This record gives sequence, C-alpha cells and structure tokens, in this order.
Amino acid sequence: MNIKIYTLTHIQFPIPPDPMYVPLQVGSAVHEDLGYLRDDDGENISAKNCYYSELTGFYWIWKNVKAEYVGLMHYRRLISFTKCDEWTFTDFSEATRMKFGWNAENIDALLKDYDILLPPDDTVFPPGERGNVMTPYAFHCREHRKCDIDAAIAAIHDLTPEYDGYAEKALCVDTHECFGNVCVMRKVLFDAYSEWLFKILFEVERRIEMPKNKEEARLFGFLSERLVMVWLGYARDRLGARVWTAPSMPFGDF
Repeated sequence: MNIKIYTLTHIQFPIPPDPMYVPLQVGSAVHEDLGYLRDDDGENISAKNCYYSELTGFYWIWKNVKAEYVGLMHYRRLISFTKCDEWTFTDFSEATRMKFGWNAENIDALLKDYDILLPPDDTVFPPGERGNVMTPYAFHCREHRKCDIDAAIAAIHDLTPEYDGYAEKALCVDTHECFGNVCVMRKVLFDAYSEWLFKILFEVERRIEMPKNKEEARLFGFLSERLVMVWLGYARDRLGARVWTAPSMPFGDF
C-alpha cells in the first residue's frame, strides 16, 4: 500500500529507519530549521503553531500530500500496531520495531480490515485520579478553558448541525476518547476529517479571545483531542468507516 507516516517534531530526535516514516518539523515558519521536511512549504498554517501545536503538521499533510494512506505520529508517541501493550521504548532498534509492529507489513495487514487506526480508546480521568471518570466535556472544562469547548460545540451546531447528536454523545455522555492527535487513515477519510475539523477550529478562533498563557495558547490541539470522537461517530454511521484502536501508545524515553 502507498503509506506515508509523518513523525511530527519540533526538536531533533532519533528517526525510525523505515522510509515509510517521514520526519516533519511543525511550526517551521517560526522556529530554527532542523533539516527535516517543513510544514511551511506549500499551503500551510505553520506560523500558528503556538496555538495549533501538531495540527499545523496535520493541516500541511491534508493540503500537500498525495497518498493512499497517511499517518501522523509524534517523535516520542507512536501507537503499537501489534498486541504489545507496553507503554515505553528507548530506541528504534529492529527488536523494538518488531515488538510494536512499526513496519509496513503490520500496518498493511491492519489496513486490509480497517480504514482508520487510532491510539487506545482510553477512559477519561484527570491525571492521578483514575477513579474520577468523567466525560470529555467535563475533563476539558476542568483541565482547560470552558469557553473554548463551548465555542466548539456552538460552531458545530451553527456550521454542521448534522453533527449535533454525535457531539452530544461523544462529549457529554461517553467517558472515553483517543488522546494525542495520532492516527493512520485512508487519505480520503483524512481529508474529510481535516475539512470538518479546521472548519470548526477556524470558527472557534474567530469567536474567542485567544489566551495569553503559553500552555493554554495550545487550545486547538487540546480541542481536537475531544473533537475527533465527534467526527468518528459520524464517520462510522455516515461514511462506513472501520476503526481500529491500539492496545497502547508507547512513549519514547530517549
């Protein structure tokens, strides 16, 4: 299969040796060049990286990449494509890559049965409070700004009201979500998701006052971790999307 998995980064890092994995520097318009592929070439929102985080790479892939399948991983967060449920790794050795299925053979096999590969569908709870299970909406209101997710729900209603029921269920009823803005998707579905997501996020940006706090300024990255669950509900029902979630998303302890 024609698959390109872009490994998003803002620093230099150990690069997976498989040519399927392509390092992509996000926010390259406003940061020193690392020598990788840049997200400020072609149609892009690279200069908005302080607000959109890894989504500037997401946008660049949507607008500039042609492939049958595309994926996004982070330089230290890659989903496991095998049944291995370990949560850390220290290198990209052959043994590590085999353990987590980070090769074309494993991904090809999954994509014969699924259109979308995602991180674990995790129960939502605040850090360190495993027993305090909550909805994505409640979690966002506790950990981030309530006004941002309220603006997103309003934008969904005003621009794409056919998503209202999916938003209600995913954000205010369910208690699980796929964190990390990491995925592998059939490109036609990736494009459909990106078109909807950025329509909503750009409308939120128009409606809110942008935060001055550096951490909260990354609000669109946080919001998209909630909104992917809204779109998945729609994609399963309306587009027939077949979705697989990983057993783990190991973290690189380099």
